[in-house]
Amino acid sequence: MENERIEGIMERYLEGEMTSTEHAELTELLGAGKDEQIVEHIVTLMDKEQETSLFTEEEITGMLRNIFTLDQIEKPVLKLKRYTLPLIAASIVALLSIGFFFYQSMLSRKQKEMAMQMAKSKNTILPGSNKATLKLQNGQLIELNDKSLGEIATIAGVSIRKDKNGQLIYQVSGSADNKNQGANTISTPKGGQYQVVLADGTKVWLNAASTLTYPTVFNGKIREVILEGEAYFEVKKSKTQTFTVNTRGQQIEVLGTHFNVNAYSDEGDIKTTLLEGSVRLTTLDRQQKINRNSKTATLVPGQQATTTASEKITVQAADIEQAMAWKKGEFSFSGRRVDEVMRQIARWYDVDIEYRTDVSNKELMGSVSRFNDIREVLRKLEYTSIVHFKIEGRRIIVTE
Repeated sequence: MENERIEGIMERYLEGEMTSTEHAELTELLGAGKDEQIVEHIVTLMDKEQETSLFTEEEITGMLRNIFTLDQIEKPVLKLKRYTLPLIAASIVALLSIGFFFYQSMLSRKQKEMAMQMAKSKNTILPGSNKATLKLQNGQLIELNDKSLGEIATIAGVSIRKDKNGQLIYQVSGSADNKNQGANTISTPKGGQYQVVLADGTKVWLNAASTLTYPTVFNGKIREVILEGEAYFEVKKSKTQTFTVNTRGQQIEVLGTHFNVNAYSDEGDIKTTLLEGSVRLTTLDRQQKINRNSKTATLVPGQQATTTASEKITVQAADIEQAMAWKKGEFSFSGRRVDEVMRQIARWYDVDIEYRTDVSNKELMGSVSRFNDIREVLRKLEYTSIVHFKIEGRRIIVTE
């Protein structure tokens, strides 16, 4: 079934229709511990196709570049006949798993053995993928990446299902019992991301190491959710219900808008970036309450607010590309401090960071795909000559 799903995703890629969610799902399948099985499948196929060269090294490189660059997904390198798709899909899976130039029209035995060793290497650090845990109001925990498509739970007339794009969707039936609705919590681990469509139609994209708590049905005049970490919201407009996002030290009130909130506890400041509509920010005290000393600010599109632990709000023009890079599948380093960038990498690749040099006040430049091997990401950072890196297991050591 997984092989069929991979082939289906690759077919959509070759037809120019692969979505960023499917891209993440492909990466997730590669990280599911089935690399050896996939590579063995490739080797078998290549043995059968030794006299057939499907595509050149240049074509392979171009295809991989597009696969790893989300904003180019709609521009596939090749348009090939349908009968070649299963073999191409399997070939790309192997390429994604063990790197460039593995696939040729045929491989020597030594090359095959090297490929297998690379696929089984314990030192491989894969990028993040679509994975999250859902906690229902009754306390039940559901690992979403282990669930197949379709309905995964029904509570008091509310259906919770996983669609073909891997996102979680809440649907309220006419017979829903609003009085017996409770809160659900979706949490992404380090190395995870997920998308959820709430009962009112609001769409939320969760970044790694983030948690969103929300009611299964929104009753009353306020639609309230609680966020820890980072998320992008596309709030469904409502003239009768405001939408409120509570984070540590801050409350965001909207009617219908698109915005990103970065509220990781290890980042210190909270950054709210508005893309569309209008939001009103209010600081909260240590008890997460609004008091007479609370500060407020209203954002218009293109602005970013920074809320500090001392309950101050600063509003300035936003760098939209940088703020939204994670949702587009990229790291954007321009003007960011080394320690800030390394925290992003730690969350996405689920690694620990050790500093053996002073990185305070050092800033980086550039951008790179979040779906690259971690070595490629670190290599791009080393081009700045500001820092260098050493990998020991799942620990990244930062040096001069």
